[in-house]
Amino acid sequence: MILKPLPFIAFLVVLLAFSSCKKSGGGVTPISEKPFQFTANGSSVSYANCFYTEPFANANFEVLIMATNTLDTKTSSSFILNFQIILLTDAGGPQVGKTYPVAAIPDQAGTAKLYYTPDGVKNFQTQYANAQGAVTITSISSKAIGGTFSGKLFADGDTNGQTVLYTITDGSFNAAAD
Repeated sequence: MILKPLPFIAFLVVLLAFSSCKKSGGGVTPISEKPFQFTANGSSVSYANCFYTEPFANANFEVLIMATNTLDTKTSSSFILNFQIILLTDAGGPQVGKTYPVAAIPDQAGTAKLYYTPDGVKNFQTQYANAQGAVTITSISSKAIGGTFSGKLFADGDTNGQTVLYTITDGSFNAAAD
């Protein structure tokens, strides 16, 4: 059986068109031209789509901010190329002007975690043993959350944080409500 790629391509176009937009008067308009951008090891990186989830109860109240560009169709699993910020907030959710340092203790309220998957396969993240970085919330509305971020990222398996593989600077986001 030969599969036609058109339905899959149409699905991707619709997914990408709506994931970085907010609804306004029956139409859809982008929140910003570059809703998620940062510098990684001196190179500029930006993502076309950025969204966040409302706080949900876990060990704390977690807010996920995710940026994506596309699906990686080179692998059978279709991993998402992305950058994720997880804020561990209190029951009130994120607050404008609050800075969330990178977590040094698992599940510590008032902290953040950063995850980067630049190629859809390898994951890099902040590590508790060598916590470096922060996320600051600069704006919140019913439709979006904005802020800045920076941090040092390590390989998944480098739990002691021995070797910095990515230095993230000048990060900013304007994430649409999911």
